[in-house]
Amino acid sequence: MAAQVTQTQEREMTITTGGPAAATGPGQAQGTAAIVPLTPRVEALELLPDRATWLTMCNMADALHSSGILPAHVKNPQMEVAIIQKGRELRLPPMFALCNLYVIGGKPAANAEIIAALIYRDHGDNALIIDQTDAELCRIRYRRRTWPAAEYRVHEFTVRDAQDAKLLSSDMWTKYRPNMLRARCISAIGHMAYQDSLGGLYTPEEMGAVV
Repeated sequence: MAAQVTQTQEREMTITTGGPAAATGPGQAQGTAAIVPLTPRVEALELLPDRATWLTMCNMADALHSSGILPAHVKNPQMEVAIIQKGRELRLPPMFALCNLYVIGGKPAANAEIIAALIYRDHGDNALIIDQTDAELCRIRYRRRTWPAAEYRVHEFTVRDAQDAKLLSSDMWTKYRPNMLRARCISAIGHMAYQDSLGGLYTPEEMGAVV
């Protein structure tokens, strides 16, 4: 049984598994990378759209805004262009970005499932292995693609952490506590180990949105 530690950052440890068993574990998603469509890697300078691409993005935003098919949080064509551009930086297709990225307080956000999918896409299906997820805690093993094959680190987010952060009073935390603990654990791991995959994304709740 893992020792109970109140400070989340103090739970970081390195563990070494015995070999092939590291490839699977309870809660491990199979083929999760497919959730996020793959697009070719591009150089940083190519992320700045040329004139033709910019015009295409603006025309696309105008057409999609008039269609009424976009989520309610996408409020105007200018926001659509900003989201499409952020999607380019994350290597996401335009419609996928528009349906899954948010803008909160001028900053991009995405739910934990998208954050996890970006991690799986860039670092493989074994980048995150969920060992425990219930109403008390979520514990996840994680590794970057360049780490030794048998080396994982462990992070957990507990009900005590949520209580200390004054999160438990919201309706979502009351009804879906295991999901919310898991979302916080995934997001924390993303910010500690996979900043290059997330590109500054946080979950809407972390950005102050009421969920």
